[in-house]
Amino acid sequence: MSGLKSIWKWVSEVARKTGKVGGQLRNTNSRKHGAYARLWDRRTREAKAMEQIQADLISDLGGADNVSVQQLMLIQRCSMKHLKCGLIERAMLESNGETGERLEQHYLRWCRELRADLVVLGLERRARSVQSLETYLAGES
Repeated sequence: MSGLKSIWKWVSEVARKTGKVGGQLRNTNSRKHGAYARLWDRRTREAKAMEQIQADLISDLGGADNVSVQQLMLIQRCSMKHLKCGLIERAMLESNGETGERLEQHYLRWCRELRADLVVLGLERRARSVQSLETYLAGES
């Protein structure tokens, strides 16, 4: 999980240095009040769900030791897209089927993008390399 923490730290550092999160340089108000403030605050349900999705994807790819930085970036994007699809699904269910065509098009677009990212990552589960019992016991004594 240290890879995920380093990505979050890197994104926060880049945002702070470039000021691209809004506001003046070194102004942290946008992190508290911006459009994605609920995702930056890692205590929320949404952020916890994203972290769980990321942890599951990393585990399916063979663990943090077997995942490259590029794959971590894709995993982060996948978790965001998965969350967005879930939020749109909730909005569609709460509207009792009275959603506009535009919302449905957005939902389908997010789903296609999520599918494409998952295909790039690989849809099959990869096993971690584990030493045999004999090797483990021989190394222990």
